[in-house]
Amino acid sequence: MKGKYENMQKNIKIVICEGKRNEQQKYTEWLHKLCEKHNIDLDLTVYDSAAEMLFEAKNTGFSHDLIYLDLYMQGVKGDEAAVKLREMGYINDIIFLTMSKEHFPLPRAFDVKALHYIVKDETNIKDFEKKFLLAVSSKKTNKQKHVVYYSGGETRKILLNRIWYYETYRGVITVYYDKDKMFKFSQQSLIKIEKNLKEYGFFRNYRSNLVSLSKIDSVVYNKIILCNGKELPMSRHKYTELRKLLAFGNARMSV
Repeated sequence: MKGKYENMQKNIKIVICEGKRNEQQKYTEWLHKLCEKHNIDLDLTVYDSAAEMLFEAKNTGFSHDLIYLDLYMQGVKGDEAAVKLREMGYINDIIFLTMSKEHFPLPRAFDVKALHYIVKDETNIKDFEKKFLLAVSSKKTNKQKHVVYYSGGETRKILLNRIWYYETYRGVITVYYDKDKMFKFSQQSLIKIEKNLKEYGFFRNYRSNLVSLSKIDSVVYNKIILCNGKELPMSRHKYTELRKLLAFGNARMSV
């Protein structure tokens, strides 16, 4: 099996969000063994609760490649946390951890585009390895983790989780990303970009703007305030829709 994956990306960032310490230890050991076996550098973070993980995701953003997420933790449940992560703009893989196939929320799993699930007392390390390698493969082949734009002979590749917002003016699109970077291009319309990125947490807040939900700090009736302090106009007829999208609390709402 190793030979099949030996040319894959050699690093991976993983989160284990699991309420039980013995389960944390088991999956931590398995991941270290598998990464050593397949010559992959592992960057692993472990959370005891979904609330702790979501707090970190909101404040720092998540660039992890894979999250192992326990379905039945105290407080915020795993499927609820997955929905919140998607609404914050997390686009990479999620594998649910569950005690039983009967308890696995299949409709919600489709909603959040979960990669797979692990049945804790039934899945051995070989089955775990197969699903882990699916995520490794996804990390290499998933083209939706970034966008590519062209202008004036220059090509710019930008990770989606680095983008703050898009702005259009007289047919020219400007994408703002990282701390203070921008790139202008004219090959696409904002309508097309919105259609392509809507499922990855981007929202058309105004006729000339498309914003990443994960970068919103607060919203008032006629404007959005981003986490970097930048203010964007807010279309009044979009306000109710945005309230629903942010209902899980990844931004403050006020009238």
